[in-house]
Amino acid sequence: MLDAAVARRMPDLRRIFPSARRSMDWLYVEYGPGQFVTPHVDYPHNEIAPDRPKVAAIGIVLHEAAAGGEFYVETGGGDALWNEAGGIKENANIHSPWFAGMRRTRWRVTCGTGDALCWGTQLVHGTEPVSAGRNGKFIGFLGS
Repeated sequence: MLDAAVARRMPDLRRIFPSARRSMDWLYVEYGPGQFVTPHVDYPHNEIAPDRPKVAAIGIVLHEAAAGGEFYVETGGGDALWNEAGGIKENANIHSPWFAGMRRTRWRVTCGTGDALCWGTQLVHGTEPVSAGRNGKFIGFLGS
């Protein structure tokens, strides 16, 4: 069902992610009070098919928390995130000292039930802590 929904909207998704061709690797996640996702990068590498990288991620909200749980992306003006080949450095997550020390600006968005949100696999992102209720969503990837 999720693959069919993404396939119907693929022409729209390809306006933003031109190399996207298909959806893949769906999982369900749910966060309760005090739970959140720390800032991280998904990376384009596809373990199953290395010649077909993951272009973007997509989250489809099934139910939103009563309070908190907002999705965010973080941007920074420096080159600390990038390696010499132009890709994201390894260990781009909050547990890496170089990443934790980077200056970043956080941009938040609240998604409602039924909303779909897409972001590039090389974009720093996470979720704010849920303060009331539960936040549930399917997360998948768009592959080339």
